[in-house]
Amino acid sequence: MVYLIYLISTFLFFNLALNNSSESDLLNINKDSKTLFHYLCEYEDVVIHISDDLKTIEKNFEKKKETVGNIDIMVDEETLTFTSVFEPGGKTRRKICRIAPLKMNLKKKELEAKNFKKGNDKMKIVFQCNTSKSMAESIKKEKFVYDLYGLVTDYGHMAKLVKVKIGDKDKYVEGFVLEDEDDLEHRKDLTQLKNRTIATTVIDRDIYVKMCLFQFMISNADWSARKGHNTKLYKRNVDNSLVVIPYDFDYSGIIDNDYAIPPENLPIADVTQRYFMDKKVSMEELQNGIDFYLGIENDVYALCDNSSYLTESSRKRLKRFIEGFYKIIKDQRKVKKMLK
Repeated sequence: MVYLIYLISTFLFFNLALNNSSESDLLNINKDSKTLFHYLCEYEDVVIHISDDLKTIEKNFEKKKETVGNIDIMVDEETLTFTSVFEPGGKTRRKICRIAPLKMNLKKKELEAKNFKKGNDKMKIVFQCNTSKSMAESIKKEKFVYDLYGLVTDYGHMAKLVKVKIGDKDKYVEGFVLEDEDDLEHRKDLTQLKNRTIATTVIDRDIYVKMCLFQFMISNADWSARKGHNTKLYKRNVDNSLVVIPYDFDYSGIIDNDYAIPPENLPIADVTQRYFMDKKVSMEELQNGIDFYLGIENDVYALCDNSSYLTESSRKRLKRFIEGFYKIIKDQRKVKKMLK
């Protein structure tokens, strides 16, 4: 009897571990070779101070000059200081937002001295687009989208919420550090490929169809796996199979940023209108993907309810938006229209 109870408890433990794959991935990373990003993910509160003002960084970048400065990362009453080469990121957001994303290339020797994997020296911070409260909440919603995709597959980027002080400004802004390609490769044993175009028929279809449905769920049409727009192609080193991983969800309807507009070539007038992007997915593939999403419905709603970094009104709105997705995939007539 005791042995039977042991077997049952062991089974439940491993099921729980599999359902929280990103966290289990971090546990499996060798402590001696942990990246700085994955270390930050172990802590709830992370505060970053960037020595240089972003305007200075952007001006130097326009002149093709490197901006070298310091960043202080406060974690659990400890301050980690690094020297970094800065440059602005996010071509589209740079045009739209007052606070553009920032790319940082940290000194490898300093990482190694603090027992982090020195080869993983790049970090990208995505800030709230401007200093308004609504944009502070929007960046948290985008972080939620990355968490949501983590329920679908562990072949996706992790995102870590941070508070950031820029230059000599007194106030902090909200943002998240996005898992860099090198960090993702390290966690999932992947190799990024540089293909500009790819036939979607040659990539892992299960993950691809789940991704298509995910983009439909969040009402995001700002991507193309074939052209590599807001997606990147990776090879799994264990079996050489190919996976496409999405990023940049700020044009999705679930977030509904003021600046977000749908592509002109699509028959939708607003980003909150769902449009299934790949009409060549077979009905069998689509149904298999739908069955998967039906199986995680309760987990999806639980994530909405438990994402305490969001306001209560945001959590309710996100949940209502996702409920609209589930109403569609539970209606066979509407499912058939997705492929037309």
